Amino acid sequence: MNKSATIDSSILKNRLKTESQVTVKFMVAPFSADLIRVWKSTYIKPNNSDEVYKLIDKFNIAFFPKWTKIDVCKITWFTLVFEGLPKNCKSFDLIEDALEDGGFHFKNIKRNANDVYILEI
Repeated sequence: MNKSATIDSSILKNRLKTESQVTVKFMVAPFSADLIRVWKSTYIKPNNSDEVYKLIDKFNIAFFPKWTKIDVCKITWFTLVFEGLPKNCKSFDLIEDALEDGGFHFKNIKRNANDVYILEI
């Protein structure tokens, strides 16, 4: 196999993986919290399955044990990116599997065509 064929195959695999990701954007209202963070153990779970899909990236938020400060004068946004869900999934739960109180759980999020969701904390 030549090197260019390997590179093309790798690009294709990465593109397919990217296209099947689930992106969740969170809006944190001013004064709703002083500090926020997310646990690496956060996942999504289709309502028609026991399989879980892992968190693969995050933007504008710290992982436990660090914290991200909330601006009290404006809305704060952060984004979580998860592995792609199966095509037959119609709704899913988003669960922050935290080892302390305060983890979030959003139930029965209806699936949409672009797999981008906006949630309010």
